Amino acid sequence: MPKRRNATTVRAEESESARLRRERDEALEREIAAAEVLKVISSSSGDVKSVFEAILENATRICEAKFGTLFRLEGDDLHLAAQFGTPPELVEFQKRRGPFQPTPGHVLERALRTKRVTQRRCVDRRSRHLSPGGSSVY
Repeated sequence: MPKRRNATTVRAEESESARLRRERDEALEREIAAAEVLKVISSSSGDVKSVFEAILENATRICEAKFGTLFRLEGDDLHLAAQFGTPPELVEFQKRRGPFQPTPGHVLERALRTKRVTQRRCVDRRSRHLSPGGSSVY
């Protein structure tokens, strides 16, 4: 006679199954993104701008972000390398500002200093470019 499973066990198994499907789908999405970036690299002929744009477009999609900005570090300064879906006002501001050094203690400065990825919820209501409930990855 087959063993009966109670409702709690069934729910736990369904939850675990859903978690595993989510992890599989996320891993597949990362693999597809990596393949797309590698394809751009192989056809770029040294054009790093198109590579940066492909990286940022895929990262923005994977993170389900509304837009993204990618900077490259040169010496102590951050230089604008690529933008994707960035609001026009922020595009203009970043172009006017030019290369910059992040403020000491800011999450971006901390990420550069520790060389660790940092994610935070955007709760800075002073900036109209960051919306509460959004997320930034540095």
